[in-house]
Amino acid sequence: MHHEKSFHPLSPMRQRSAAAFTLVELLVVMLIMVILMGLLFPVLDKGKNAARKTEAKNDALQIVTAVKHYNTEYGKYPAIDSSNSGGSDVLVGDRKAGASPKADNNALFYTLRAIGKGANSDHKLNPKKIGFFERKAASDPAAPKSGFNDKSGGTGSMGSLYDPWGTQYFIMLDSNGDNELDMGQAYSDFSSPDDRPKTGVGVFSAGKDGVLGDAKNGKGVYKPRQGVSDDVISWQ
Repeated sequence: MHHEKSFHPLSPMRQRSAAAFTLVELLVVMLIMVILMGLLFPVLDKGKNAARKTEAKNDALQIVTAVKHYNTEYGKYPAIDSSNSGGSDVLVGDRKAGASPKADNNALFYTLRAIGKGANSDHKLNPKKIGFFERKAASDPAAPKSGFNDKSGGTGSMGSLYDPWGTQYFIMLDSNGDNELDMGQAYSDFSSPDDRPKTGVGVFSAGKDGVLGDAKNGKGVYKPRQGVSDDVISWQ
């Protein structure tokens, strides 16, 4: 004889218990996700910042190479303006990052890019119109990053090259021909000639904090190999 299985619906109390248990499970899962996200975000941010440092380092080395190629072609370093006729070394870059550059870095890149503007008006500093340096344009002129600000309508400096964090790259040229860079203009601990980089051109990025040197312990403090400052330097 075949007996049908009877179906017994949950009582209202058991239904409420099952619903309550499901809600607790959901809250536990959400809590675990929040904890995992809290652990994951710093790792992702660290990885992203490391990638940006690599990009900035590559840019810095390419800029150094471009300036040296200009020097080989013309027998001198690019002038920044008509008053750049020798004497002290010349620094160009972002005026908001804790240094005193002579000009925005477009004063150099117009010459290296063979654009007849600024100090290179009428191509007087690069009469052969050689393109020594190329880089893509930044996509957002209001907050340019990782490229040249070649679009009007923004707040960035037109024609200047920006690092991955949105600050202009700094370039220092050995204008007095002593084959060392007077980094006292940018960093407080490069006061001794023995500390100065022995090169004709140096490029550096202000890093994630947007400040030359160590933002926490005072602007302009950079100690090589001691982990003070997040700046990206071409000569190390």
